[in-house]
Amino acid sequence: MKNPISWMVLWVAVTEFLPGTQTTLSPGNQTGCQLPAKLDQSCTCDQSFKGISLVCSGINSTHYFTQLEPNIASSVIKLDISGGLIPCLELQDLSSLTRLEEIRLTNSKVKNVLCGKSKVKHKKTVHKLKHLLSLDLSHNSLERVDESLIALNKLETINLSHNHITHIKPIFSHFEHLKSLDISSNKLSANFNKQVLKELPASVNYLDIAGNPWPCTPILSWMYPWSLSRSISIQMKLNSSQCNIENSPTHQHSPLLTVMKYYSVKVTPQCPDKCSCHFYHFAAGINISPTYTVI
Repeated sequence: MKNPISWMVLWVAVTEFLPGTQTTLSPGNQTGCQLPAKLDQSCTCDQSFKGISLVCSGINSTHYFTQLEPNIASSVIKLDISGGLIPCLELQDLSSLTRLEEIRLTNSKVKNVLCGKSKVKHKKTVHKLKHLLSLDLSHNSLERVDESLIALNKLETINLSHNHITHIKPIFSHFEHLKSLDISSNKLSANFNKQVLKELPASVNYLDIAGNPWPCTPILSWMYPWSLSRSISIQMKLNSSQCNIENSPTHQHSPLLTVMKYYSVKVTPQCPDKCSCHFYHFAAGINISPTYTVI
């Protein structure tokens, strides 16, 4: 009996010399990666030895993913959706993507993290998405982050940057495996619930809160002593955040953590009883003690 491997090698060698003949042994041509009509128009299917990455642009519903062939659905490890109009993430539509590790839903006008408020329904669906570790909802229209996100408490990476978030519920104590949280470039300010950061699990080694309109007021002075309990990498990242000197005639910005340090150590302890002391001016330089004016 002739060796079939020898025949395969011979066939590849021969076809390379035949005009108009093209041979490829890529996984994509072997599986076909056939998509439903609507997804075929809007998505590209990138296959690797790990699985399938679907990149979709301009779709307005995740319901199309319920129409994926079972062999395709069970191979998707990354889903990247952008440029459409999707008000919320409907987990039930993705329940057949049982190997899914990463969801990116960006630039899609998302207003709520998850669709519906049924904790039971979310729990059943999330059980099927047990490999999901990363969620990116950046560049959307989120205004609040509530308890619904707890359904995805196995996440290791959460990106909520570049939204319109003004309120976040203190929910992250439920995320025991969380490593990275990005809430930068939102609308977080003086009314920020400090428990959101104080309850972050010890596993977090990346935190970005820059680009928010933080005021340089003593109400946020808790940030400095809290930061001392976190890793050096988090402290260094926090040092890049700025706050706004509210009473500054020049609308001055200053390093958030440095300002809060001086409130904690210098200003607030010496502020007279029944008074509130605020910075009118605060100038900080590298390796130079800040100069400031308090009113």
